[in-house]
Amino acid sequence: MSLALPGFRLVRMASLALSGVVAIATSAAATEPPAPGNASKPGNAGAPTAAAKTPADDGAELAVLGLAAPEAYEHAEALSRAIRTVLAQSRQWNPATGDYSLEVLTAALGCPERPDLMCLRRIALKTKLKQFLWGVLDQRRGRVSVQLAWFSDGKNRAETRFDYAATLTDTLDSDLLVVADRALSQLLGPLHYPVEVRSHHANGQLLIDGVPAGELHEGHASLWTTAGDHRFTLRVPSEAPLGTAVRVQIPHVTRVRLDAHVLPEPGAAAGSGDLPPSGPRSNQESSDNTLAWVTLGAGAAMLGAGAWSASEVSKINSDAGFTAYRAGVPRGEDACDAAARHHVVPGGTVPEDVVRLCNRGHSLQIAEFILLGLGAAASGTSLYLFSSNSGDTNSAYGKATLRAGRSSLLALWGMDF
Repeated sequence: MSLALPGFRLVRMASLALSGVVAIATSAAATEPPAPGNASKPGNAGAPTAAAKTPADDGAELAVLGLAAPEAYEHAEALSRAIRTVLAQSRQWNPATGDYSLEVLTAALGCPERPDLMCLRRIALKTKLKQFLWGVLDQRRGRVSVQLAWFSDGKNRAETRFDYAATLTDTLDSDLLVVADRALSQLLGPLHYPVEVRSHHANGQLLIDGVPAGELHEGHASLWTTAGDHRFTLRVPSEAPLGTAVRVQIPHVTRVRLDAHVLPEPGAAAGSGDLPPSGPRSNQESSDNTLAWVTLGAGAAMLGAGAWSASEVSKINSDAGFTAYRAGVPRGEDACDAAARHHVVPGGTVPEDVVRLCNRGHSLQIAEFILLGLGAAASGTSLYLFSSNSGDTNSAYGKATLRAGRSSLLALWGMDF
């Protein structure tokens, strides 16, 4: 075992921890009601309410392997999450349970960074996935270039290449979600997203861009359409058509009112409308915010302690006596193992001192890993508390983040230190 982690690997470890910490909140999130646009994907566009999801209505499952990008990990992580968010919100697809990293899989199977067909088949066999999305990306001159492919039935069924601005690193950025939607539409066909339509009229015909899309029943309809700008029209017998221009966005359900005059949402007083009910903050919410700040502070302290441990490991690794001893150890053999066998290197530190340095270094490495993991977990928990107080825990992004966090944390524990 080497004494010090390489700089890139240390950064990667922290990144994996930070991406996986929201999994701490999974058990709490699991008790909350599902988002109306994601948990229910009704088969009939004009259904009066969002029907409970049945096997016939389920979108096909499609796994997303975390994109590979040795020199642009931040962009790979953001785009991978954006792709999962888009799939989770779409009508046709659902992200498969369990997330995987393309880099981890190719390294474990001894495959090249850009896997060939044989390697992709080995990945499918290893993960037991029938189909998945995989890709690699590079960043150059302010642009991110991506190769994204859809593997299914033992072959790449479709592949697309695209690029976008390197400034898009936030999964919540609507522009990055648009990039993911366009790329997936090229691979899988146009994706459709939920739209809730309400009107003071009880019944009528609904059109999207002049094409019949469903029927209004009891003043409500659930529709699906592609992302972007659309015109919604309601035709009611003996009355002039009502229309409005709306931009369908991801990941939230798009809500449309078609009225001659704006009327309040039914049940708005109970908080069932688009806006949360106003009023004084509850004691529970205030307490949760306090806990969130305390947890965030504790997380920052542990991350700082973890960084100090990493610095101490680096000092030991660069110690002149240890460096001289390590240079005299036969190639392929670990210096710590050699010292434990009392191997003597002329001009180097005595084996007993090397063993002492190794023991200290190993202890610091363990502390470093634990502190970084716990610090990241505490920070992620605080972020979950903040988001739960803001009412965003049911969004498709939140669910995709929890899934990505859970698999990333498992990948972190599985790394060989």
